[in-house]
Amino acid sequence: MTGVHEGCIRMKVKVRIEGKTVEIDRGRSLLEAIRSAGIRVTSPCGGKGTCGKCLIRLSKKANDEDLTVAERKLLDREDFEQGYRLACQTFPEHDVDVEIPEESREMTLELLLKHATINPIVDAALTTETRKLSASERNVAGSVIEKGVVWYDDERVAAVTPEGGRKIAVALDIGSTTMVAYGFDILGQRIVSAEAMTNPQRQYGEDIMTRIDFAMKSPDQKKLLEGALRKGISELIRKLAAKCDVSTSDVIRLTFVGNTAMHHFFLGLDVTRLGKVPFQPEKKTAIEVEGSDINLEGLERAKVNAPPLIAGYVGADLVAVLLATRLTESKAPTAAIDIGTNAEIALAVDGRVLSCSAAAGPAFEGGNISFGMRAAEGAIYKVWSESGVLKYETIGKGEPVGFCGSGLIDFVAEGLRLGMIDSAGGFDFDCCGDKLLGKHGNARYLLYSNGRKEVSASQADIRQLQLGKAAIHTGLEIMMEKKGVKSLDKLLLAGAFGANMSIRNGRFIGMLPEIPLNQIIPVGNAAGTGAIQLVSDKSARKRVLDIVRKTDHVELSSEKDFQKRFIAALDFPHQDLSKYPESSKSVKTKVQRRK
Repeated sequence: MTGVHEGCIRMKVKVRIEGKTVEIDRGRSLLEAIRSAGIRVTSPCGGKGTCGKCLIRLSKKANDEDLTVAERKLLDREDFEQGYRLACQTFPEHDVDVEIPEESREMTLELLLKHATINPIVDAALTTETRKLSASERNVAGSVIEKGVVWYDDERVAAVTPEGGRKIAVALDIGSTTMVAYGFDILGQRIVSAEAMTNPQRQYGEDIMTRIDFAMKSPDQKKLLEGALRKGISELIRKLAAKCDVSTSDVIRLTFVGNTAMHHFFLGLDVTRLGKVPFQPEKKTAIEVEGSDINLEGLERAKVNAPPLIAGYVGADLVAVLLATRLTESKAPTAAIDIGTNAEIALAVDGRVLSCSAAAGPAFEGGNISFGMRAAEGAIYKVWSESGVLKYETIGKGEPVGFCGSGLIDFVAEGLRLGMIDSAGGFDFDCCGDKLLGKHGNARYLLYSNGRKEVSASQADIRQLQLGKAAIHTGLEIMMEKKGVKSLDKLLLAGAFGANMSIRNGRFIGMLPEIPLNQIIPVGNAAGTGAIQLVSDKSARKRVLDIVRKTDHVELSSEKDFQKRFIAALDFPHQDLSKYPESSKSVKTKVQRRK
């Protein structure tokens, strides 16, 4: 006899998650397996099955009888058919492969910055060679040494240093609201640091047109905007360089992308034509200058460059997204949306791309929202309901300071499901109870208060979200019609916001089309990824020229029925419920519109 009872033997199950394999006892949940793998997923209810936030996807769809009562309540039937489950409600009996959607991951500041990646470098643009130096090179190195390091940029000598010296390059994504910089270590051929900051131009206007109008009033005001942007970028790169243990003088190349307005302000180009129809840029071709040419403090000797633009408000950021996602190579209809203040949309069909710019406004990045803020410590970024009561989670787990865009989308989505908000975007006073303060247009829903300060969402905040989501919906709808596309094979969501918002809720409110969830794919900060490719890879610098040649543009403001389509898209999810047959079922209070 072994002395071991059969009932004491614990059967193990292997769970494969993102290349990691962990073993758990049979009868344990996948939430426990994910945690043991060191992966942080959000589970605000602590695994009780009441919040619905620990969404995962299995490689094989489970049987109907495996669905728990909680999952039947919290998940759509369509989600289950595609293999989605709740991690806390899934107790595997056999080995299983698990995929974790971005929306289920716990939000951290590091997560916000990590969403740009470096793809395998095909042909390195930035290289080094340690060798005997010529007399002129020794002078550049500032030393009488015989041997040193020569730093090349696309085969041109960019710098010479003594052995042990270090140089970096910077990839910069200049957003209207947020700017993100990535430090590329030339010796290691990898990204070693990232830094983000709010665009300092915001003090002169949340949206692009306000800033352009400001700049057009006088040359001094234009210089004020240019100076604010450059000063902010210099500060951002100073912080980035410090993380890399170098100074800004060690930056040999700065590749930047951004919408056309940010591109023009940074380079000091005339923005007058961007301020009036037909919104033409001053310069569309690729550009390279010295840092000293644009008075970039601390970066005077760096080469500063940007890829070509496509049109007035379809800038280098979308070009970088197309580069990073290889959209022109898509065989089936595929769209990409870079969500931000100026949402840029691309639709690829048969090797060509149609693009447009949608004036979504700053709501997705916390702008023009009563308690809005960018995704930072204290931002409410997730909202859900338990037993009819709204719950929330903040970045950093601390006391709420305000809403970021993803939190506002969640708040509205849950409000629609509970009947607190109707399909027209209005508060239902009876359903909201004593959490609703004020009346009519001044009404606001109190989500948090400690007696001294509050965080609430107002009727005006909901209107801002409606404007943004309607602009994106309408832009994509018009382009699909022009290309004769009835349904998308894939929809790629670019930008840190797109990577961290709830896709389910984005689709539910009518911002994204009602296609299966697994066809809506976050691709992170693809603009940043494209900028990294451009700074580091000669093949990317060549490929981007072909991408621009294959991309056409549609000006939405010139479309005759744009306004009619836009107004219809303001409702949640849409005035035409046939466009959202599944989502509309969960909107508790529908407002009947006159036909």
